[in-house]
Amino acid sequence: MQFKPGAVMNYSAQALTDAIIGIIPHESLGCLSWDNPEIGMQLASVILQDRNFAYDHLSSMGRRSARGRVAYSLLELFVSIPASPARTSR
Repeated sequence: MQFKPGAVMNYSAQALTDAIIGIIPHESLGCLSWDNPEIGMQLASVILQDRNFAYDHLSSMGRRSARGRVAYSLLELFVSIPASPARTSR
């Protein structure tokens, strides 16, 4: 995937809880990766994992019925909620 300077990305993010974020200008990532190869490799690894997860998720959802999509989404929400004393005491 080739990124072009000034290109607009077609995705966004929204936090479900309060969050602190940091913004790294896209044009700075190349220099950061070049100057710090370990950070560059870690960044590439995270991007690859996220991309694979998104692809698997979308292709899986596309093969499900409406009921299956709702059930899968509820299961994902349940799994993503941190364990709390109320959930673990059952």
